[in-house]
Amino acid sequence: MPAANEIPDEEISRAARLLLGLHGTFDDERRTFIRRLDTLDLHAVPGSGKTTALLAKLIALENRLPLANGAGILVVSHTNAAVDEIRSSIARHCPRLFGPPNFVGTIQSFVDQFLALPYYTSRTRHRPVRIHDDLHNERAEGFMKCSFKGFTPVEEKNAKFFLQATQAAADLRVAYVGGQLTLITRSTGNPVVVKRPAKGAGWTPEECGRVLAWLLEFKRQIMSNGFLCFDDAYMLAERYLEVVPRMAGILRRRFPFVFVDEMQDMNARQHDLLERLFFDPACAYQRIGDRNQAIHGERNTGAADSWANRNPTLTLTKSLRLSPATAAVVSSFALHSPGLKIEGTNSPTLKPRMLVYQDGTAQTVLARFSEIVRTEIDAGNIPCDERSKFRAVAWNTTWSDTEKSQGKLRLVDFCPQFVRAPGIGRTEHPCLEAALRDCFQPASPMWSRETGMLGVFVRILRLQDVRNPFFGSHFTRTSLLNHLRESHPGYDGKFRLLRLRWAKAAANGETEAVIAEIKAHVPEFLTQFKETLKKAAPYVYSPAGAQAAPAAFTGNTVRLHGFDIELASVHAVKGQTHTATLYFESAYYSDGKGATAKSYESQRLASQFLGHPFGASPAVRVQQSAKMVYVGFSRPTHLLCFAVHKQRFDAGLSAVAGKTWEIVELG
Repeated sequence: MPAANEIPDEEISRAARLLLGLHGTFDDERRTFIRRLDTLDLHAVPGSGKTTALLAKLIALENRLPLANGAGILVVSHTNAAVDEIRSSIARHCPRLFGPPNFVGTIQSFVDQFLALPYYTSRTRHRPVRIHDDLHNERAEGFMKCSFKGFTPVEEKNAKFFLQATQAAADLRVAYVGGQLTLITRSTGNPVVVKRPAKGAGWTPEECGRVLAWLLEFKRQIMSNGFLCFDDAYMLAERYLEVVPRMAGILRRRFPFVFVDEMQDMNARQHDLLERLFFDPACAYQRIGDRNQAIHGERNTGAADSWANRNPTLTLTKSLRLSPATAAVVSSFALHSPGLKIEGTNSPTLKPRMLVYQDGTAQTVLARFSEIVRTEIDAGNIPCDERSKFRAVAWNTTWSDTEKSQGKLRLVDFCPQFVRAPGIGRTEHPCLEAALRDCFQPASPMWSRETGMLGVFVRILRLQDVRNPFFGSHFTRTSLLNHLRESHPGYDGKFRLLRLRWAKAAANGETEAVIAEIKAHVPEFLTQFKETLKKAAPYVYSPAGAQAAPAAFTGNTVRLHGFDIELASVHAVKGQTHTATLYFESAYYSDGKGATAKSYESQRLASQFLGHPFGASPAVRVQQSAKMVYVGFSRPTHLLCFAVHKQRFDAGLSAVAGKTWEIVELG
């Protein structure tokens, strides 16, 4: 345990004023957590202000930087959005925290920077092109063009036939089993089993062995060429700690204070790596989150919950977001806290409403919700200003091409206008124009524009198969800049000025002109490498089409009564605060058969809607449903609505009428 006094009350009060305003204060629950500088867990209910409490602790610790012996503070979260929130909230108050030796970032960026990249570089003598699933999968899907020495044409044909038939190319992973590099599958983590994927005579054991050997060489070549998926990064990190076990001690000395926000979203591999590194007397290791909101990654399988509370565990049970009426409903769906009573401290007193529809009225639910909200706005019970957010959400939103609704409902069945926004989360865009439009978004900072433009030129070199002459590997952004500076200093200066001018012009709204200039400049850029534009031409000149600006997609916004209602999945709104939320229950699999089959939240969670806690060992899909409802129901500050079919309402929920819910029947 690092030697450190508790944070004194005067520093907590100062942080409160910085974060909450001149008269801001923290209650006793939050002050207890902020004060502690030892290893602990913090379990916080929705809207409890846990992130604000963590920020207050970090503001107080800023005064202690730099720490003794060059040590720093480690703050990790699951998503870039969460890290950006931390940075934007306190960067002006904590200038030292966001520089070395401290580290504030995602779990992925931490693993990449301190474990995966050092180990990969030490073994290959070059850096990877990028660590990202999209780029890795793009390379993997090109298996038909691959050929390796030592394999006969028949063996290669068998291996490619196996990949083509099983669609397994992008799912191949490697792990060290008994010290040997072994090919495994992404979904199960088990060794790949090869057999002829078609009727007729099977392959002999020798033929299967050669196919497996080809597949392993295929995966190794993708990695050695610098194309790593996220799983590869964790494999390399784990291998680094096995080969050089003292690295764990080095990281503990570097980071004696470790704070993990949104701990519930860490998958089992991330959880185990953090435990291996920092659950040690040398560190103050604080895990912060809400296990009941674990809906991302492996957590949504319910039973495989790796984060188990341990002593000491602090709790924040007061929700600043939820009203008492909404908190009473949400409490019953707390899967990991039987008997938990969330204390809603928000002042609105509107009772949650259950909108009961019938077969012919499903598509009128959204309009009725909007009408109810409008009535409450006019009555002065719900605010409607630039800060107000109105959302309609569902766990499952659309049907895939291979699925059939068979009379079941998802968000698109209630709201036919809903579509999945294209391109969300992509880093590998289909063409140059799409990539530039993405990085030239109006809110994009200058560094993001610079990174995006460099990424375009790196992609062009990769498509042209231009390699770094020093390492023989594909260029990265960093190695490209180093190469131009050292080998083409005259052009390097011009290229820097061009990027600066392009970034400023795009910031001023001249996106179209900038994209045209960059396209026109590509041939001159390629002359530095004695190349002409050939293989990359489709990427450079193809129009972006509908994928050009995913962030500007607005097809899921509905305006019926003078305010916008956004349609989204429960996953998309996790962490958000809404003014009013409509939750559509949606079909997910089918447990059982016939009249007793259960596909909807109201069927799997009927007891919880009636206020009863969970029994011992609920079924996996009950756990999944509970987490979704818990997250979705805990978004609104003023009004929660839930849409349920009358048949399911009559079968299991009618007893809530006049108690925790107000019932609204749709004709």
